[in-house]
Amino acid sequence: MARISLSKKHNKPDSEVRQMVEELAQSMARRHGAKTAWSGDKSVKIDHSRLSGRLDMLPGEVRIEVKLGMLAGAFKGTIEAELRKALDEKLG
Repeated sequence: MARISLSKKHNKPDSEVRQMVEELAQSMARRHGAKTAWSGDKSVKIDHSRLSGRLDMLPGEVRIEVKLGMLAGAFKGTIEAELRKALDEKLG
């Protein structure tokens, strides 16, 4: 099982970061058919048979942890690049 682990430091207010995390979660839901749900105020869980994980809002940082199933593992590089690009664009 392949894993993706990314983090990005920022100095944005929580309200902006929460919106970015929500947009990223919705994008993953659309692109990969995953279900997403907030777990508390600072974390979004992602669930699908091909991938699972979470997006966490930490003080001054956003962290993404994703486990890829066998089929999705073949696209690890593409998925990781998309996530990294989204973090860079949204958080600078």
